[in-house]
This record gives sequence, structure tokens and C-alpha cells, in this order.
Amino acid sequence: MRRALAFLLVALSPLLLECKPTCQAANQSGLAEGLCPVKLSRVPSDCVTVRVWMTADELQKEPRVDVLSAINETFRPVRVKQPPPAAAARHRVERVSCSDPRSEPLWEFVYECVRAAADGAVSVSYSAASTRCTVSDLTPNFAVSVDAPSKSITVTVAPGRKVHVRLCFQGADSCSELPSQPFATVDPSSSPSVRLVAPYLPPCLCVEVYYTDLDASRRKKCVISAELTDAADVLRHARQELFESSLRWLSDCALKELPARPSASLCWRNARVCTPLPNSTLQESGGDDGDYNTLIFNTSAVDKHPQMCVVFSLQGSKNESCPFHSDMTSWEVSVGRGRQSLSVHVASEEPAGFSAQLCVLEETGCTATGPVHVLTEDAQVQVPPRLAGTPCVQVWQSRPALNGRRILCPDYTHHRWGLCAAAAVVVLVLVLLGVFFQRLTRTGAAGWLYIHTPVLLVCSSEHPAHVSAACALASVLQGELGARVHVSLWAQTSQRRAGPGVADLGPVPWLHGQWEAVRKAQGTVLIIWSPEAKDAYGAAAVEEGEDAGAGVDAGHEAGEKLLRCNEEEATGRKDWEAPGSTAVTGTVFAAALFRLQGALRRSKAPGVAIVYFQGLGHGGDIPRALRVPRYCLPQDFRGLIQELEGARSPLARRCWPRLLSKVLSIWLAQKLASRLQTLLPRSGLDPAEPEPAEPEPRPERPLAARRPSSQVP
Repeated sequence: MRRALAFLLVALSPLLLECKPTCQAANQSGLAEGLCPVKLSRVPSDCVTVRVWMTADELQKEPRVDVLSAINETFRPVRVKQPPPAAAARHRVERVSCSDPRSEPLWEFVYECVRAAADGAVSVSYSAASTRCTVSDLTPNFAVSVDAPSKSITVTVAPGRKVHVRLCFQGADSCSELPSQPFATVDPSSSPSVRLVAPYLPPCLCVEVYYTDLDASRRKKCVISAELTDAADVLRHARQELFESSLRWLSDCALKELPARPSASLCWRNARVCTPLPNSTLQESGGDDGDYNTLIFNTSAVDKHPQMCVVFSLQGSKNESCPFHSDMTSWEVSVGRGRQSLSVHVASEEPAGFSAQLCVLEETGCTATGPVHVLTEDAQVQVPPRLAGTPCVQVWQSRPALNGRRILCPDYTHHRWGLCAAAAVVVLVLVLLGVFFQRLTRTGAAGWLYIHTPVLLVCSSEHPAHVSAACALASVLQGELGARVHVSLWAQTSQRRAGPGVADLGPVPWLHGQWEAVRKAQGTVLIIWSPEAKDAYGAAAVEEGEDAGAGVDAGHEAGEKLLRCNEEEATGRKDWEAPGSTAVTGTVFAAALFRLQGALRRSKAPGVAIVYFQGLGHGGDIPRALRVPRYCLPQDFRGLIQELEGARSPLARRCWPRLLSKVLSIWLAQKLASRLQTLLPRSGLDPAEPEPAEPEPRPERPLAARRPSSQVP
């Protein structure tokens, strides 16, 4: 038992000696004039150091220092230590000798490591002949919990008065406040806890809590362990300061508190990545002993190009910084492509030697291959024909030697992006064209392809297929091309009538009026030919005793004969019935043929064309005497549209509109063919099939066999 007690006394004796109060001469800097000469400080937060200043006169009269903490103690500083009186011994008053051979005007009583009470309070009273004062160091009691994933810290304050809570970085001398992190005020009576979010969790992050009183003592707890610290966060929040020959790395924490000591190396930044450079580790110059937060790296022999960057590493994490500027380098290099070589050109403001070497770019760096080339100004670096990877050139200053290599890869990435951009442009153009033609097929060709002049359609048969085909053609011309189409079939109905119709004027006057109106508007008359028209034209010529293809005079006589006969039929005097025709259709056709023959006789037949449909007629059915343009529909529809547009259209004088007009004409021809597909015989829509033989002459007498009853003016 005695041995254990002796061992305990020996173990505790250094601590007892360390916490023993002392008294020595002091200077004037620690004493504030007119204030209580007592100062309390906490280092660490649960240990209080007591300092009391007294003059030589006060020391002669044995002042009294009362320390109220976990253990209440009383001290009397004395000039020369003497045996304590009996009263002092009974009250446990400890005398502290202030012995010094010099006679100083100011003395300092120091009592270190005073343990605070349960509530964290320490109170010191000083009593002297001229001064009596009390100073207390009361700090709040609180608990801290850390949530590492959310980087949050929850502080719970014990019941009592309001307190301020803040986060700070503990440095060598003080705990600095976090940027943009003001303190939070906590009222334990209403809400004793507060949650603080830190930008990251370094080991020096502390929680400081103090009462709202002015100059209140602060209590601090640093609870972040090295395991909770993320090395990437430490690197990301560090700062760099560039000097002429050094680069300083500054952390929020002292170096000795970090999980490891950071290192620095060089890399060359290309478009998106920074390629590590071999043998480029930066050396520390004038390193700290760990008590401060600064590392100094030597950059006096570094190639200071804007693309030369510094990579800081800590426990496998990396952070990149490019601190150099364009005015800090004295030479430039460029690389061009050859067939099996790379040309290197170096321009330097100062005399220097340079070297170059071929390398293959990879994720971990640029692997050197081939010989090293000594450069003067221009040089050629040969590239092997079967080199795997992206061939690049690394160039560095070799005399005087600089740390760092520039890696240049000529235009490979640029060319690939160029091909991608070209492909994207082509796809975009195709999409736009597709959208354009889709909208075009929905809205029609009006506005892009437009016929400004009127069109007069003259039918030659009342056969249902012929009438349906003529109506389909009129619908396309009017609906898709915006043409004003006049047809005798439409003019007979009130729905289509825009003026006096056939029933109001009669077939012949209506035709002559429409013909003159179209001619004055420089429009086009389209005569739709049919087998019935061929029969009627031929019968009229035979009756006159002449061949229908003998010439213009014979054709004119046949047309006049046909007109008189059909006009007679329109008045009700008829001797026979022509198959597939009515009085109105036949009379209008005969009048149109008469006008055409008259124009051809005067050698003036502009604005007249003859059309026929595949499967409903043939080009051989049209007499040679009718020397006007002929079109077979739908295969010649594009030529017909050009005939209807004429040279007056603005689309005919420009290259791109002409191309667009051609495309739209083809599309309209297909649209017309799809409409005619259900109306015409299917064999007639196939251009590869030969035209059938001409039909046998009819036994009945045609329309032209009638004798005219009146002359047409």
C-alpha cells in the first residue's frame, strides 16, 4: 500500500509542480491602466490561467488573491517568504514568494492550469490596500455532434442564458471565423440546439460558444478527427499565391493537423485534360515546421506557360491550378502536320536550346517514343506509319534547362470535330428539307408555284372518265397552283358561277367571251382532246370531201362545219345523236376549234395548247394541222406548268426558284397521277406499255354531219 501511494505521488509530482503558482517581476505591457489587474485565459478550453499584476507598494502590504473554481484557494504574494501566521494556516492561505535580487516596480502573480467548476466558471478576487476587484470567467456548457455526409454540426447548449455559437478554424494564434458564416444565437429556454453547415470538415474546424455579454469568455471544442476529413475538400479549399520564383500553398489548418503533407507536380493542359509530365515534382523551399499553414514550392526553374499547370496531391486526391500568365514565357512553339512527319517551329526571345521527341498521348501521360531531336528553329519529327494511338510532340527547353514539357497534338481532335460538325450540318439540312417538303405537301404549292393568268379548259367528250379526268386537272390547277380556271361544266352550275353562265348566254357566246377574256389577260386555253374529238373533226373533213390532215384550210373548214352543226343541235334541230357527247360540250368544243383554226390561219395562235390523258387518247389522234403545243398527262405535267407560267413568272429567271419549280412540278404530277389512277385504265398509266391500236370508225354519223343553221360571227 505504501509503495502504491509513493508511486502515485511520484507520478503526480510533475503536475503539482507545473500547476504551482509563481510570482516574478513583470513589465508594464501586461497591465491596463485603470482596470482590474486580473486576467483570465483558457488554454485549453477547460483550463484557466490566472494572471495578477501588483505594484511594489502593494506587494509590501501582502495583497490577497482568492481563486474560486473546482477548488477554492487563497494566496498571498510576499516579498520575502516567511512562516505563515497561525490565522493564515487555519484559513489555508498559501504564501507565494516574489523573490528577485532586483527591485522592480511591477510584479506578476501567475497561476496556471486552474480547473474550472462543473458549470465552467472560474472567479478570481484581488484585495490590496488601494484596489479591490473580482473577475469571473464563466463559459457555457454545450455538446457537439457531427454528421459527416451532410457536413453539418449540431450544437446543444445547456440550460441557462442566451449564447452565441460559431464555427472557426483554429490557427497557431487564434480561431479565425469562416467566411460568410456569421454566428448563431441560441436561447436554451426555447430551442437549445442549432445546426451549422460547414463548407468542409478539416481537422482544425472548431465550435466556439460564448455568452452574449461584451468581451465574454469563449469556450471552444474541436471535434473533427482525421478520419472525417476529406483530402479532396482540403485541396479544393486551399489557396495559392504566385511569386516570382515560388508558389505558396495555404491551408485553413496548420500543416501538422492535416492527414498528410501535400505534394506538387506539373501537368500540361490541352483542350479538356491536363496530361501529367514525367519528373516534374516541385521541391519545397524554406518549408514550415508544421505549426503554420503554408507550403512554399520552388518554381524558379519551371517553364511558366499559361498551359503549364500545377497538380497538388494529398492521399490520392488531386487538385489542379494554372497560376502562370502569358507574359511569363519567353518562347513559343507550333506544330504542323505532314504525310508521315510533324514539323516543329520554335521562336524564342532569348538565346536557348530546345529539344523535341515524338510521344503517344494516353490518359496517364504522353509516352515518349523515337529519338530526341535537337531543335534550332525548324525540325521534322518522323511518325511511324503504324503508330498506335494519337501521335504528338513534346517540346522542352534543354539549355538552360527548365522543368516541364509542352505537348502539342496537331489538329487531330479539331479534324474529328470538323467531321462531326459537317455531318451535323448535313443532317440538319436534310431535316429542314424534310420539314419543308412535309409542310409543302400539307399546305399545297400555292405561294411557291403560282399561275397568275386565267386558264380556259375546253372538254371534247361527255364520257364519264374524260369528264372526271378534266375535273381532276382543273382541281389541281385551281387548288394547288392558284389558277383561275374556267370550265363549261362548272359554268352550268350555280355553285361555280362567277358571272353569266352557259345557260344565260348560250354555249357559243359564252365560249367567245371566255376566249377573249383569257386572251386579253395573256392566259392559256387548254383543249382536252379525246377519241370523240378525233372522230368529229375527221367526219367534218370527210363530209367536205377533204382530208383532215391535208392542211390548214381543210382543218378550218372542218372546224367551221363542226361549229355550225353543234350550234344547230343546241337550238333543238337535230337529225342524229352523237355517242358520248351533249349539245353544250359539243358546241363549246366546236366553237373553240373554230377560234383555233382562225388563229392558225392568221399564223397567230399564242396561249393555246392541246392536252390528252394517258389511257383516254393518243398523240396520233390530234390532227397535224393543229400546230400548237401538245401535252400528255400526267407525264408531261411539268412542261404544262411551265407553259402556264410562261416567261413572265419570277421563278423562271432565277436558278434556285427554277429548281424548286421543277421539284414541285414533279410532285404535282405525281399527285395528279394518283388522282387519275382511279379514273383512267391502269394500263394507260404505265408509260412502258405501248399505246393500243386506234379504234374502228363508228358507223353512226358524228356531230359534224349536221348541216348548220346559223353562222358564227
